[in-house]
Amino acid sequence: MPTRSICCLAFLVLVLSIVPLVEGARQDTGPAAPAAAQKDAKPDLTVTLEAAQPNFPNRTYEITVTVKNIGGGACQKSSCRVFVRHAHPPRETFKVVTKDVNELGAGEKFVFSFPLIFSLGLFEIEAVADHNKKVAESDEKNNKTKIQVAGN
Repeated sequence: MPTRSICCLAFLVLVLSIVPLVEGARQDTGPAAPAAAQKDAKPDLTVTLEAAQPNFPNRTYEITVTVKNIGGGACQKSSCRVFVRHAHPPRETFKVVTKDVNELGAGEKFVFSFPLIFSLGLFEIEAVADHNKKVAESDEKNNKTKIQVAGN
């Protein structure tokens, strides 16, 4: 009669040989399933801002804008608009920069920079990806960001 350890070993081998078959059946329904899921996936644009402070006596800041597609689908060409305004009332906008953004696949990003000289005071920089709402995204609420910069 087989011992208990041999029976347990035989059972374990049987289970391990069946598990890959069961897991394979749960993954998808064939090669068309991933393509269909990718077709329905939407892009999701986000934007980040950085302002590199100048070294004295240089007063020119380097403003860097990054537009990234964090969604599962590809994104058509779009644009990004950057507003530079006073941080305190009357908050007048004194510079607007608009940049065309190339098509972005899932996970890809587009980076651009521009120089800016500030006078004395506090300023707000706001970047808006897809400002004209041409791209149908999975999340339209994360398309803008703001930072403040102290001019010297």
